[in-house]
Amino acid sequence: MVTSAVPYNGATGVGVNVTPGVIFNKTIDSVSVNSNTFQVLNGATPLAGSYWFNSNNTRVEFIPDAPLPANTALVMTLNGVLDMVGHPVTFSSSFTTGATPDTSAPSIVWTSFTSNESIPTNSVITVQFSEPMDASTFTTTQGINCGNGNFYIQETLGSWQCIATTLTWNATQTMAYLQPTTPLAAGRRYYIYVSGGTDIAGNTVTGWATYFYAEFT
Repeated sequence: MVTSAVPYNGATGVGVNVTPGVIFNKTIDSVSVNSNTFQVLNGATPLAGSYWFNSNNTRVEFIPDAPLPANTALVMTLNGVLDMVGHPVTFSSSFTTGATPDTSAPSIVWTSFTSNESIPTNSVITVQFSEPMDASTFTTTQGINCGNGNFYIQETLGSWQCIATTLTWNATQTMAYLQPTTPLAAGRRYYIYVSGGTDIAGNTVTGWATYFYAEFT
């Protein structure tokens, strides 16, 4: 099934340079993706374009031959895309474009805590972005040196390792929720980083970092 769509269903003001796409919960058969099974429709007319797949065929993007039509309601539909054993997926998502391309870098505009604040050990940290983000471009990480993640919490004790977290998003993909899998350690200082990820037009977010303390409440 489709787990995420870019743009999300109901999005407005979408840049005409966006490449619509979907993320699947499992590998799909790339041969089943074509102009009949994956369409971006302007009314009843499919837009012309090609398709891009990630390395494990769990994400596919529609690459239009020309910029998306401005100020237009579009519908992205999948009907007949198959997984590797032939199970079909049916999906539909609508969005409306704006007048121009989106070339502005997104930024973080609000968080559920302030720098140097003490928060409860069972907190879920909320981070708000200035525009809808491509949630698939953000990854958490854990362990020493923090691996290859770009949205993570690092503790300051000993080896400064990253703690295990889960990352979820609201429906508009503007609010991210980072939840430690185990309670934070009371009295300890933690740093939180966003060091990559993009909006739905592919613009990289401005890097951000701050710190907080955990308290046993």
